[in-house]
Parts: sequence; structure tokens; C-alpha cells
Amino acid sequence: MAQEYQPRRFFRNAPNFLLRRYFAGHNVLSEVDFGALTETQVEPIYEAWLKLSDDVRKEMEQDFQDIDGLATEGGSKAILDEARWHGTAADTIRRGRALYLRASKAHASQQVRRNPTIENRQPANHPPIRAAQRSADRTRPCR
Repeated sequence: MAQEYQPRRFFRNAPNFLLRRYFAGHNVLSEVDFGALTETQVEPIYEAWLKLSDDVRKEMEQDFQDIDGLATEGGSKAILDEARWHGTAADTIRRGRALYLRASKAHASQQVRRNPTIENRQPANHPPIRAAQRSADRTRPCR
């Protein structure tokens, strides 16, 4: 069952560097120091977001709901289907995901170095990236 969209949950689950890029593209929330926040510290973002005009916030909320919908298994399939329709190979999409994962890992490592209070470990139930990659290499290519 899909979770209901909630702005705080969305901000908590979205990487701060992508939130910063999104808000910068809309010329808002420049007062928020994203670099000083941990990935789950969302109150400063949420409070600044609430101060935006209703029209701006509603437009962004529609974007966030769309993003939330695409962040599901069905959404991933829809992205692949759309990419195929535009002539983009599934391999390109998979490499893009892998590159994003690697870039996100590098970004998280930088956050840990800048903020030593962040624990540098993965949850026990989360397989290491290399093991997940080996597992993915053994699966059939997406058609």
C-alpha cells in the first residue's frame, strides 16, 4: 500500500543536496543552510517552506507528490517505459541509477567527515552497496 504524501516525510527521505538544488532552481529557501543540516533534520526546511506563499507552496507540493509517486516500483517502471519511448536504452537508465547511488554515497561520506556526530554505518538490514551491485549484475537485463 502506498504511503500518503506528507511534506515532512518527503523532506526527510529526499537527499538534502537535491532539495537544495530544487529550491535554488525556484529561487526560494536560500536562508536555509542545507550544509549544516543532517539528512533527517527537516524542521528548518519545513518551517521555511511553510513561510512561502500558498500558490508557490501548492505548486511545489504537486511536484513533491509526483516525485513521491515515481519513487515506487511502479514509478520506476513508468520511468523506464517513458525512457524507452524516447529512445533511451534501459542500460542508460540503470547506469544513471548506479552513478546516482555512487554520487550519493560520496556525498554521504563528505557529510560524515564534516559532521563527526553522524554514524558512518549502514543499517543492519541494508546490504552493502558492493554486494547489492554484484547481486544486480547476476539478474536478467530489463526488457
